[in-house]
Amino acid sequence: MENALYAVNLMVHIIAAVGCVAGPYYQLRMVNQRGKLYGTGNLIYPVDELMERILTVQPRLCYGLILTLIGTGLMFPVIDYGFHGMLTQVSSSDWVVGSLKALLALTGLGIVIYGIRVVDPQIQGLFGSFSPDADPPAEDLARFWALRKYRKKLCTFCLWLGLSILLITPVMRFF
Repeated sequence: MENALYAVNLMVHIIAAVGCVAGPYYQLRMVNQRGKLYGTGNLIYPVDELMERILTVQPRLCYGLILTLIGTGLMFPVIDYGFHGMLTQVSSSDWVVGSLKALLALTGLGIVIYGIRVVDPQIQGLFGSFSPDADPPAEDLARFWALRKYRKKLCTFCLWLGLSILLITPVMRFF
């Protein structure tokens, strides 16, 4: 039973970790392709509307995935303790790597919350004031692109956080 619980928890944990990396990766691919095909600084309403719909939802998915990642990460020692009455096979490197993973995940969670609560509402507010039939005011458009650039930087940082978590995870298994 312990192995089955551990395996299911590990599967959910891995799916959440991959999702935490895939989200920012594909967001950045989409943003970079938009820049290559159409340039930046100009508004192409149908394209940008579609992008904003996608870019607004993805951080909320990442929020859920990071919470799942943290929850399943905490379940590993709970499963071990539940079956043995103590933590078995836990080395000092496990504590260090586990703490590092938790710190990286919490950092990602903080960035996602900041993006959802602060950055995205500003972007959506500006975009909501734009019309497909008229050019937006230059200062609003400049602010919109500055916020998009900032969101891209946050997304890039989250991608590297997620990759770091994936890359250090094997250390817990083999050391």
